[in-house]
Amino acid sequence: MRLRPARSSDLPLLHRLYLEATRCASHGFPPSLEEFGRAFGRHPAHLTQPALLVAEDDQCPVAFARIGFSHPPGDRWTLAKSGDGLVFGPFFAERSSEGAA
Repeated sequence: MRLRPARSSDLPLLHRLYLEATRCASHGFPPSLEEFGRAFGRHPAHLTQPALLVAEDDQCPVAFARIGFSHPPGDRWTLAKSGDGLVFGPFFAERSSEGAA
């Protein structure tokens, strides 16, 4: 498995991974591919030096996480102090155990 920065070509697969990983979560309607892409195309107000990292296996993305350093905006409450490292994710699909040794 290898970790690398996300590429724009990863977006459809990352969207599918997100939908699968959060399908049982109670969070309202799932985002469309366009909404998902906009969310990762913006610089989040609560992070400095943000990055979207992808884990890949055999050159195929299998998980992702957004990372950065906390920069709490004034309109939100958080336990993270300014400069704390934050990780959102990882988001991944369940793997089948078929064929496992």
